[in-house]
Amino acid sequence: MAAVLVLSVLTGVWAILYDPGSYQTAKGEQQTLRLADQSVVHLNSDSALHVVLTSGQRTLHLQRGEAYFEVAHDPVRPFVVVAAGGTARAVGTRFDVYRQPSGVRVSVVEGRVEVAVESGGKELLNAGETITYGNNGSALSQIGRNDGDVPDWLDGRIQFEAAPLTEVVEQLNRYQETPLRIADPSLNHLRLSGTFRIANLQSLPQLLPRMLPVSLEHTEDGVLLLRPN
Repeated sequence: MAAVLVLSVLTGVWAILYDPGSYQTAKGEQQTLRLADQSVVHLNSDSALHVVLTSGQRTLHLQRGEAYFEVAHDPVRPFVVVAAGGTARAVGTRFDVYRQPSGVRVSVVEGRVEVAVESGGKELLNAGETITYGNNGSALSQIGRNDGDVPDWLDGRIQFEAAPLTEVVEQLNRYQETPLRIADPSLNHLRLSGTFRIANLQSLPQLLPRMLPVSLEHTEDGVLLLRPN
């Protein structure tokens, strides 16, 4: 991963400009990139991104995970994020793209983003709107609403609002090396609410038996199993 350190003569402020290339984060790690066009990319935990900047277009391939984009305005060079058979195209805006196991979610915080999929669907999202599509560019969902704020993970926290236990486990596994599994499908209906600091997520599995009717089992192969209490 190449980076060029430059000095701004006018402001006297040092900044790191990242060349086109591939970037990735490990589980529990986050990274902020300032691209040569002055766009800023925030990579969430366990994410991978490939950046291609040309004179005609800025193309970023989100290979896994999640990224939040603060796009520098450049009407000559569209900013396109490619993920799992779909694209999110913007000129100057702020938006989040998350490659989930079931598909891709695009959420717009500021400006407008055009989302298109290989199956032929296309929608224009405004600030405060979100949409999902299936892997391999399958059909777009209906446009939904988001709270219009930046993602919680940028503030170092993760929030659940009556989230199914399956979603809680999926999110925890994005941030920790020790995998957590649900051993009994009867637990899938359980729901959890609360706000947790990402820095403290390693301890959350041990707290789940205090918040839900579950027990935690440590297996010999290093997996944490959730069982009915």
